[in-house]
Amino acid sequence: MNPPAKPRIDPFTTVHKAVRARLFDHAMMLARADFREESECRRVAGQTHDLLFTLQEHADHEDVVMFPAILDRAPELFAEAHRQHEALDGKMRELERLSLQAVLVTPSERLEVGTRLRVAFYDFVAMQLTHLAMEESDLTRALWDSCTDEELLAMRGRIQARMTPERQQLWVGYMFDAGDPMERAFLGAA
Repeated sequence: MNPPAKPRIDPFTTVHKAVRARLFDHAMMLARADFREESECRRVAGQTHDLLFTLQEHADHEDVVMFPAILDRAPELFAEAHRQHEALDGKMRELERLSLQAVLVTPSERLEVGTRLRVAFYDFVAMQLTHLAMEESDLTRALWDSCTDEELLAMRGRIQARMTPERQQLWVGYMFDAGDPMERAFLGAA
């Protein structure tokens, strides 16, 4: 009888759980926001900016470090992953614009702009969730076909090297907060 196969390095699930948690938390913050208040609009704009920066940072790491590994073996998937990132980037620019607009408009316009921001963000979340699922299934399979676990670990190291220690700690915190007991134990030991 053959021993069970060692599980492969999962390049996406843990970090994507953190992304999902941040998306859901932000959606709830927007659901509760009182857009009639300028101070609330400023808080929402700041938190939206921070979230979008984090999401763009994550996408940039994938574009530069992860996606090139599948270019030769799965060029159609490579192109689709980039297309989805570009579409999400366009949505993020729209969200940034709407969150800033909510601060700048007249008090009588704030509620309408806030509602537009909330709806646009919910649409963005739906699009982002579909994208994350594609990466976790199709892209993971393509990476497993193209890379050894050592190469996947080296990619993780290159992503970490692209970040400041402060950004690394922030991401570890996001992943720890969203993690299951095994992931928390691993992250706590890191």
